[in-house]
Amino acid sequence: MVKGDQTQGRRPVNPIPTFAPGGERLQVPTIPNRWEHRRPRRTVIASGCACGRRKNCQSSDNYHCDLGGRFRTVGTSDACGNVGTDPAISADSKLARWVHSACLSGSMGFLDWARNSLLTYQHGAPLPKLSPPPLFQSIFYHSFTEGWRESPSSNLPPHDAPPTKINILSWNVDSAAEHPEKRLQALVASLSSDTFPARGELDFIFLQEVSPNAFPALLNSEFVKNNFYITDVDHASWRTNSFGSVTLVRRAPSLSGRPALQVASVYRLPYHSHMDRDALCCDILIGGGIRMRAINVHLDSLNINPPLRPMQLSLCAEHLRSAGGVGFVAGDFNAISPRDSALAEEVGLVDAWRAAHPDRDESEGATWGVQVEEMFPSGRLDRAAVLNLRPASVTVLPSGLAGNTLCSDHCGLLVEMYLD
Repeated sequence: MVKGDQTQGRRPVNPIPTFAPGGERLQVPTIPNRWEHRRPRRTVIASGCACGRRKNCQSSDNYHCDLGGRFRTVGTSDACGNVGTDPAISADSKLARWVHSACLSGSMGFLDWARNSLLTYQHGAPLPKLSPPPLFQSIFYHSFTEGWRESPSSNLPPHDAPPTKINILSWNVDSAAEHPEKRLQALVASLSSDTFPARGELDFIFLQEVSPNAFPALLNSEFVKNNFYITDVDHASWRTNSFGSVTLVRRAPSLSGRPALQVASVYRLPYHSHMDRDALCCDILIGGGIRMRAINVHLDSLNINPPLRPMQLSLCAEHLRSAGGVGFVAGDFNAISPRDSALAEEVGLVDAWRAAHPDRDESEGATWGVQVEEMFPSGRLDRAAVLNLRPASVTVLPSGLAGNTLCSDHCGLLVEMYLD
């Protein structure tokens, strides 16, 4: 690893002109390497890099990526997060996204490519070739004679006509507060009440920060048992034992008569995270030869360097595109920093709130810090980002009470969107 002026006395190598999509030109200087003729092709990433699957590099100042066979400095350690990059790599330019894609590609080896190709073949779930290998898991349904059982992947042909309307609800249910089962039980009960705005019409329920102790609130609910598949009946598939994400998918006809959804596959995407978090992905066959991918996320919290939220959402966006280009990411984005303002747009997705309510103030979409006074300012932490779907409305739902306790410190997010 060459750093600073340690190149003195070594053979100079001329900068190689590199072009990014859109015609922008970047001079990426090649760093001389005395092993360049005999070492295997690999990536060296700075110890503070947001892509940091490998931390061989002793420098925390430069971000290095193997683009074309030699080490080249392409920006600071946050380059792949589109923040704090080299001045030549503006966060607003197409080049920033290209640099991230190139770095991601460089950090993945042939084995990852081969593994993802095999998983695509085995599970019928299209995957990006250059991505952390996902972890496939079962989804469950309730049988009145045998209880919760694994559901096989759908072998039925999809419906002739895809649904035109899709309703999703996302809610961080706060694992840290007391009485997690009681609070989640009250929240789930509110979804079937006559006052709930999408009663009988929910297609997806995304839950984050579900405590292992709260599972009975889901598994014993008649509303859940009668109407939904559930991705988890315990915490066996989670990366940590403290809390995780759970997705519910409608398996019964809606109140208005829309047919049940057919689940093709379920997997977790273990992206790089300071907090061992992942993305929970469900593929739905919705007719007309269309596969829709629904991704439930709990992005990293707090302002920890390097910031990983941009990289995490970028990877989710790649998984949406690989599935055929129809789908959405929703959940707790933890968008607490000004640089998180355009998280969705920077990775080529559409922010559902801004698309549905372009004339409304951002503060009206706040989902955290609006029910009680918190340590940090209120904000639109919970979001939905879509690809080739049209958001029609986004509603912020207060959490309500379980006795004298708020069900959650987050409000819920109800999104209605259409497949045009």
